[in-house]
Amino acid sequence: MTVFLAWGNPDPIDYDFGVNIVDDGQYVYRDGASPVPIAEETSQVTQLADSQSQVQAPIAPGQNQSGDFDPLGVWSLVQQEQGDATMFLQLSVDKQGAVCGAYDNILTGEKAPVSGRVDRATQRVAFHFGTKQNTVIEVGVFDLCQDTASCVVHFGSGNPQNWLLVRLPAPNMPNTPAPTASAN
Repeated sequence: MTVFLAWGNPDPIDYDFGVNIVDDGQYVYRDGASPVPIAEETSQVTQLADSQSQVQAPIAPGQNQSGDFDPLGVWSLVQQEQGDATMFLQLSVDKQGAVCGAYDNILTGEKAPVSGRVDRATQRVAFHFGTKQNTVIEVGVFDLCQDTASCVVHFGSGNPQNWLLVRLPAPNMPNTPAPTASAN
């Protein structure tokens, strides 16, 4: 993804929430840095998620056309140790770092667009879906290149929660066209 975004080859920053980034209910501690009040942390993440203008949905590149978006995959969003996945996200990023995609909750039937942004300096990704602008998901760029990513869901003024993003495997596509039944 850093090549796609033309960042060069920066050292990855691992956002392992609950391990190297922890909160004690009042402050967030990041790898030995000075603690930041949770309200300030949530405000920063919300501003990052809202800092993009309206992004057009990605369109698959045509022949002799480069892609303007890099697909980040399809993910299930799950609370740790809370049962089956019911929320799914498809994520893409454009060359300016805008994140877009789709959200689907198969339990409630809710479907919504995803929008957000990547911050180059911190390698932090923040996005929200639909009209839930106060609910923001935070994850690291490096972590979105893995099959499982620790993330934090910020619920407005409520306490943030550690969740997981789990990448779904890509479907197996046939190498040849499938034969169709002939009509007699």
